[in-house]
Amino acid sequence: MKGYLITGNWLMSFVGASVDTELSPLWVVLLMYAWFFVSTLLMNLAHRKGWLNRVVERFKLDEV
Repeated sequence: MKGYLITGNWLMSFVGASVDTELSPLWVVLLMYAWFFVSTLLMNLAHRKGWLNRVVERFKLDEV
């Protein structure tokens, strides 16, 4: 379950990184990219700790 939450958080941060940079304030853009950066670090940590093993096995991501 932890792996699915981390993956969902990363996907939401990836979508959030597509915020319109011309119309949004600078602090919103920086916040979105910081969220994406922290989520990516968390994803790497989860992969090293083995929290994503179930997700990898379920969707057969190791064969890609």
